[in-house]
Amino acid sequence: MIPKSLDIAIKGELRIYQRVCRNEVYRTKTTVAVAIQNCVKEWNSRDSSDNDALQPPAPLLLQLLPLYKQMMIESYDVNHASYLTKALDGESCHCCGGDVWQSAFVCDQCNIYDPPSSEVGYIVICPPCYLDGRSCRCRTMQPVQDRPFAELLELGNAALQLLSMYRSHDSIPDFAEDSLYAENVPSYFRMSCFLHLFRRETDLSNNKRSRQCNTYRNLHIRRPDQDPHPIPTDSGAICEGCHLTHCFRHTLEKFNIHCASLLLRIPAYMDIQKGKSANLKPSLVPHDWHRLHNSSRSSQSKEKYPSFDSTWEEWLPCLASMYQPQRYPGSSIVLGWYDEIESYSLRINNGATGRANNGSRRTKRKKPQLSSSSSELTSLTSDEYEPRPSARTNGKGPARKRPRNSKESSSDDALSMDVTKHVLPKRARPPNVKRQLLPTTSQDDQISRLLQRVEHLERAQDVARVREDALHERLQSLEAELSSIKAGTRTGEQPQSNWHSWY
Repeated sequence: MIPKSLDIAIKGELRIYQRVCRNEVYRTKTTVAVAIQNCVKEWNSRDSSDNDALQPPAPLLLQLLPLYKQMMIESYDVNHASYLTKALDGESCHCCGGDVWQSAFVCDQCNIYDPPSSEVGYIVICPPCYLDGRSCRCRTMQPVQDRPFAELLELGNAALQLLSMYRSHDSIPDFAEDSLYAENVPSYFRMSCFLHLFRRETDLSNNKRSRQCNTYRNLHIRRPDQDPHPIPTDSGAICEGCHLTHCFRHTLEKFNIHCASLLLRIPAYMDIQKGKSANLKPSLVPHDWHRLHNSSRSSQSKEKYPSFDSTWEEWLPCLASMYQPQRYPGSSIVLGWYDEIESYSLRINNGATGRANNGSRRTKRKKPQLSSSSSELTSLTSDEYEPRPSARTNGKGPARKRPRNSKESSSDDALSMDVTKHVLPKRARPPNVKRQLLPTTSQDDQISRLLQRVEHLERAQDVARVREDALHERLQSLEAELSSIKAGTRTGEQPQSNWHSWY
């Protein structure tokens, strides 16, 4: 892959793949990290006598280091030194199929194999999927890292030092923990770690772990999925101004706000990022959440396509609402808050679940069997049944086409229609619509209707005769007046016309 393809994949395509659960083939992030590591290793192992002849691979590093910086931002957390170290090389997310590079969430208690087997099959979830609510069944996943984070910082600074020998690198700051922040790159792992910490504390405490989502409480006409429903405490946020609980799914649907934007505004999360001790409450209560959702309600504008050049708080909600999973990840995976669960029902019922990462194979759909009325077809063999020429062709040439509405048919046509009736699905079969006949009437009713019709025609004929007589009289008067006018013009008298009386 060329550096331009790596840039397009990391900054756009992999984020869409994560939402639709499409398996990643090329392991893009691992490719970037290995390429930078090989560049530094080859330069450090060069012969000292060829310093003037060799030049550092500055053009390649100049394109790969910004991608490496973005990967580190997505995989960084303040408490990375306290997490377990587990080899994740070659691992992929068991939900979306994406390449797991540095950070992930692992559960050793659940079994990825469906149905469960005796083999040890731990579940691995990437941070973006964990932030969307996807998890294992027991929901006790632990954050792990592939290697100490200090080694990644050391590799990035070594590449920057190599790049500075060729040209200035002011556009790429030094790799330090304080600089691992960007407005257009979400910190997936640090926000997922806070969500994991909140789940662990609520499980250990004896507080109430259920809330009631009332986002659409004021709507008099609402859909069934908008009715008040119970949710766990880690699946929604409380607004102190409205005194209501909003689940993350309805928050995205009504206010166009992702749960990552709410986690950033929780006081405990801000204290952890500053190195202070966190005082976790039994519920998620974001700071200034009332003003945020009221302002987003008045000026809500959903984009048709996510623009990854803007801030992540703008394109992340669009990404979650626009793209839905296209395959079933397995029964050992709990779907997220923004995943349409109804889209899996048809795939599960038909058996076309696809080959997921848990090793389950695609089940083949059974062909529809013929019914008992057409069992004679299956009993016929090639020796017993020989097709005969149609009577319409006399055994010469192809059969002529019959009009659609023609009633003539042969035994072959009837037999083929019988097969089509039983093999085709029900909705593909042409509808059999029968004409509804009018109810028959008695002879007396018909006679009475005819007499009424005759009477109506007679009345119309009388009216026509009266009008004809009036027009005839009017024509005679006009002829008489015309003759008198002609006689007056001959004698020189001025005729007295009463034309105004005509009107």
